[in-house]
Amino acid sequence: MANCRICGKRLPLFFYDDTVCKECRIQLQKEFTEVESSVVNAREITDEQLEILSKQDRQDLLRLYNSLFDKFSKDKELDAIEMQILRRIQTRFGFTDEEVKFNERLKPYIYANAIKNNNLPSVQLENTEGIILKKGEIVHFVDGAILKEMKSVSLGYSGGSQGVSIRIVKGLYYRVGATRGHIMREERFVDTSRGIFILTNQRLLLVPKGIGNKSLSVSLNKILLYNCYENGLEVHNEGKDKGYFFSFLCSNSVEIAGMCLGYLLEQNKVS
Repeated sequence: MANCRICGKRLPLFFYDDTVCKECRIQLQKEFTEVESSVVNAREITDEQLEILSKQDRQDLLRLYNSLFDKFSKDKELDAIEMQILRRIQTRFGFTDEEVKFNERLKPYIYANAIKNNNLPSVQLENTEGIILKKGEIVHFVDGAILKEMKSVSLGYSGGSQGVSIRIVKGLYYRVGATRGHIMREERFVDTSRGIFILTNQRLLLVPKGIGNKSLSVSLNKILLYNCYENGLEVHNEGKDKGYFFSFLCSNSVEIAGMCLGYLLEQNKVS
């Protein structure tokens, strides 16, 4: 038999559904609701409230985080105060970025708010192998990516024949060989490299990972235009007829990379 983890009261026999007694569960639910309501209305979370929440189950705390995020982002915006509250909850209770879906939910708002304040976030590179930054170069965005380039791809042949034998005289035939007709080709994006996509205040980089992948470095002042799509970022630069297309590992990286690139290109024009 187990005891209630809050009051120590012995739990009923075969009581497997919970780790606290019914009385404590009712009290925990009351405290949970009160804290959630207070945080939403006051737009702050205190050390005392965090201590109260520490008695809650981990799944309930994660549910609180998700509920607060939904309420804060209902207007499609998250300000610095709301993000700070969410980050305090994540840090206090040790939630991983994967558990709270940080990259999908908070990261775009962090960049959007930074751009509003005219100051892009800087990123510390965890693995600097193969990366040499220039003097004064600051990294603003990093993600794994696949580089795609427009290539002419063979689709096979159209028309042609298997060949025939033509009778010239009795017992004598002339063989006309098979032909493949005309070749069919099409322009399409094909994978040409894989690696780490890096956007700095000076360049767009692709640091290759694995054998056979190539590096890429494009100065921001050479970029003519860019387009954001649901599945990737297209970039056109001087001296190249066809653009580069980057497909990212994270689903929201197109949005963030597009925001950063737009901001940096605008800053280059001003300077």
